[in-house]
Order: sequence, then structure tokens, then C-alpha cells
Amino acid sequence: MSHSSAQLWVHAILGTRFRRSLITEDREEALYDFIRAQLEGMGCKVRIIHGVSDHIHCLFLLHYTKSIAEVMKQVKGSSSRYMNADVRMEGKFKWQTGYGAFSVSHHSLDVVHRYIQNQKIRHGEGKG
Repeated sequence: MSHSSAQLWVHAILGTRFRRSLITEDREEALYDFIRAQLEGMGCKVRIIHGVSDHIHCLFLLHYTKSIAEVMKQVKGSSSRYMNADVRMEGKFKWQTGYGAFSVSHHSLDVVHRYIQNQKIRHGEGKG
């Protein structure tokens, strides 16, 4: 089987511990950029990362040598450390235990992309 035929798109959802609103507007883009860099550093092509104050959604192509668990462990651990390194962070930033991860068929990519892009509207946190 060639690598191209074994591609798996993943829609991952990470929530903050106790669903606390820890992802502030002034930090969200930096957090998304950091997570994008982590994913791409593991060979996972990122289509979109977006969310609201208490959870984020990522749509990425899982690298054929990585497991979802391995990727999520890296993303959650490194992004928690990144957020906690900011002196403006009130309290301690933690993701909840676990995560959601769903495979996405190629023909559903645009639908899932729009769903993720519209999280702020869906959750009443602004225009998106």
C-alpha cells in the first residue's frame, strides 16, 4: 500500500480542564500557531485549527508513521507548557484528560472545515 492511499484525516477536539474559559482572545491565535507548528513538526499537514474559550478543534492529516495517541500526547503536553510559560496566564492551564478524535472522509473535509471555522458563531462567542 502506498503512503498516499493510507492517508487519514483526523478531526480532534481538545477541551480545557473542567471546561474553564482559559483560551482568551489575546492568546488564541498564538496557541493555534503553536499547535500548528507542533503538528507540522510531526509531519501532520494541518487544514484548520479553531475554537472557543474552553475547547479547540483541529483538522489534520495524520502522518503515516504516527498514532493519534502519540500526536495528541505531544500536542497536549507541549501546548500546556507553552500556555503556562506566559506570565499573563491566570491560574494553571490544563487540558482535560483525553480528547475526541474522529476520522474524516475526503469528501467531508469541506463540511468539517466549515464546522470548525464557525465555532465562535456556534457557541455564541463572536463572529468567528
